[in-house]
Amino acid sequence: MIVVLPSGILSESIEDFPKPTDFNVIYGMTSGAALLLDVYRPPNAHGGALIFIMGTGCTAYGEYDDVPLKNLDRWLIEVGIFENLYGEKGSYYTGAWEAGFTVFSINYRLGPVHQWKTQLRDCQRAVQFIRAEHARFGIDPGKIAV
Repeated sequence: MIVVLPSGILSESIEDFPKPTDFNVIYGMTSGAALLLDVYRPPNAHGGALIFIMGTGCTAYGEYDDVPLKNLDRWLIEVGIFENLYGEKGSYYTGAWEAGFTVFSINYRLGPVHQWKTQLRDCQRAVQFIRAEHARFGIDPGKIAV
């Protein structure tokens, strides 16, 4: 199966990645813009959660046609920018998902448009949201890793 990613690049291995069970969940609003996350619930969930924050050095231009941060790890592997150095078959969190962790992959505001610490506050807000909505996602609020 060949899939066209948001970047327009073709992929034959997208099925190696976990599929989101909840897509574009709003975890906060800022100046009329939604802060989004995707949820990946494993079939063998044990109540633990992993919040995946894709690193960018907190700077990127964040153009409208950019790959969303919550999908960037997939895209970087698919296009060969980051090789599967450790034999990964999927995203950086596939192993945690396979081990039963519910994974939350988040977007956050980027610099240079947004000043430093805005990104940190967005990540903190995501943690607060996930803890507050723990029952909705079937996780233990005391078992969250980032």
